[in-house]
Amino acid sequence: MFFERIHRQPLWLFDTETPPTSDSSVELLCVILALSIAYDGTAFSDAALRSQLYYGNTARRLIMLKVAEGNVDLQSVQALCLLAFFNLISGDVPLAGLNTTLTKNILQYLTLGHQGQNSSLIAEDHSRLFWSINLIDACYGLPVLVPSSTADAQCPNYSTIQTWKTSVSCLPFPQQAQFEREQILPHIWSHAVRISSLWGAVRLYISRCFEDAIAAPWQPSSDYAALCSDLLEFETSFPVSLSYNITKFPERSPQEVQGNRADWLPWLRLQVTYHAIHCVLNHPFLYSPESSKQRLGSNTFWRGSFEKALRHCTWISRLIRVANEKSLELADPFFAQAAAIAGTLHLYWTRSNDDGLKNSATGNLEICQGLIVQMAAHWPLCVIIVGPLLLDLLG
Repeated sequence: MFFERIHRQPLWLFDTETPPTSDSSVELLCVILALSIAYDGTAFSDAALRSQLYYGNTARRLIMLKVAEGNVDLQSVQALCLLAFFNLISGDVPLAGLNTTLTKNILQYLTLGHQGQNSSLIAEDHSRLFWSINLIDACYGLPVLVPSSTADAQCPNYSTIQTWKTSVSCLPFPQQAQFEREQILPHIWSHAVRISSLWGAVRLYISRCFEDAIAAPWQPSSDYAALCSDLLEFETSFPVSLSYNITKFPERSPQEVQGNRADWLPWLRLQVTYHAIHCVLNHPFLYSPESSKQRLGSNTFWRGSFEKALRHCTWISRLIRVANEKSLELADPFFAQAAAIAGTLHLYWTRSNDDGLKNSATGNLEICQGLIVQMAAHWPLCVIIVGPLLLDLLG
């Protein structure tokens, strides 16, 4: 169940040829069992089986006991990473954030403790864990907040901060083991993690928009321009062999796609993330408070921005539709979030006076609605993510 539904979808912690065994730590086995039941409890026939919450809570107690005793090992941190993901899909976002931050901090010290060791297996285990937890953090973690009192000593507040690139290297991306099957889409998981880092930067940008701490998006020195530049840099370094046109995803048979979920789902996540970034950066609702104060003759910018939003929200609907045609079940909560983002744009254009645009937007909105309803019926997190939008999108 774990390798069919979770492996590289989105987390990559183990090789298929070296999975956890009965000799693995109890907390690791418990959290894997909790996740497996969450994904499909009907797959188990053991009458003595407990609930997913029971196994999740058991794993948490065992992990925290090891943390308190200073007896944390790699399997404990792997279990904590999976526990953060379990908390996330269960809708307990605050606890997921706590476990994500704790995992990152413990892993940092654990990595320092293993520097100088030559074991390639240990290095790969650390690499997979490092990038998996950073993937969760980029998509769902809280922005870095620092207290600020420079404006008013009597009324300090929090402010989000931007990160800066350094020359300090970190762990490389994990590599697929030689004995595993040949990849259909080489290194696709690593590229999906790369663009998720950009998604994290976009989430920070949204926070700064609400703080009214950004320059006008058409200015060359704006955060908008910097993010567009980073996105273009990603595009130029992305292998052409993995592009939509070359991979020919719509032409692949459902059997081929479903048989290679561990490759096609990261690819689909990357594609959807790319278009979701464009949707958010060019979303008309994001700039409405600011634009009402200063449009300043920037009609060319706004027209181009709206056209980008329309193009990329249409792409998200198209990708979801093709995935449905392949019977490729989407269980990653990010897809529901992207569908909700695209859905708000389609809803915007259903009010268009252009009948062609209106009809197209209505059809695409129905595709997004279908995925949201499907995923919200099973995943509490999806209800939380799209909750404020459900009345508008489903009404």
